[in-house]
Amino acid sequence: MGKEHLFFRWIELLQYESSQPGGFTMERQTAIVAKARVMFDEQGIELNEFLGSEGVRGLPGLDVPR
Repeated sequence: MGKEHLFFRWIELLQYESSQPGGFTMERQTAIVAKARVMFDEQGIELNEFLGSEGVRGLPGLDVPR
């Protein structure tokens, strides 16, 4: 895809948010998915398509409703 920078930026964002005091709350999880959607959309990539049929639900520890 040639968008490795996007993937690594998203991972950095996940690591930062999940390490904040108070834990990786549902609110933080929802916010991170919204930010990821914008980042991916700006690059012309649909986040759920990139992640597969399970979307973000397939990621361990990220239980965000669709």
